[in-house]
Amino acid sequence: MKYHRLKDMLLGAVLASLIVGAAPTAFAKVSKMNIPVSFNNIKVIIDGKELKTDKEPFTYEGTTYLPVRAVAEAVGKNVSWDSTTQTVTLGDAAETSSSNTQTSTADSVLYNSNGIKITYKNVTDGLFGKDINLLIENTSNKDYTIQARNFSVNGYMVDPIFSCEVSAGKKANDEITITDSYLKENSIVDINEFELEFCIFETDSWSNSFDSNKISYKVK
Repeated sequence: MKYHRLKDMLLGAVLASLIVGAAPTAFAKVSKMNIPVSFNNIKVIIDGKELKTDKEPFTYEGTTYLPVRAVAEAVGKNVSWDSTTQTVTLGDAAETSSSNTQTSTADSVLYNSNGIKITYKNVTDGLFGKDINLLIENTSNKDYTIQARNFSVNGYMVDPIFSCEVSAGKKANDEITITDSYLKENSIVDINEFELEFCIFETDSWSNSFDSNKISYKVK
């Protein structure tokens, strides 16, 4: 019973996102319309906890619509939006889950959502310290900037050097640099693991921003 209720919630959430901004093939047309909706302080409870979101659920023609991203992430699903094809995709969020720790392999994907794919390449000695090398791909139709937040190496919080701008439809090779001063201060010789969150926002307007979940990564 709980599974079916949750499935109905997710279905409603997807339909809500499509009504307010997308044009699925089932509707067979692209259009905008004004619709009368009701806001009744609707609460969403998942596993006994109230879901907090800045996007209030609403009712339209007897159906309750929920914010797809908030609900999906609350139940462990990753959400991506392809503005080119007007498609919402829900999938497993293991790659960016806060409880997930990945073991280093060649070309390991750290993040893949919202048209941004970030792939770990390797760790090398750089000019100013250690470099964590990344390949960043932007398949969206917007220019995005990617930065790192809440970054730690081998359990020590550090302030890395990293900010990468990637134009729409382009790729970029860039690196997160941990300077020699932080390495020496924390007696770090080799990077065995790192943890971070990616902050992604539109380059020109600084709007339409989204953050990844906490990513933990073990380096061989």
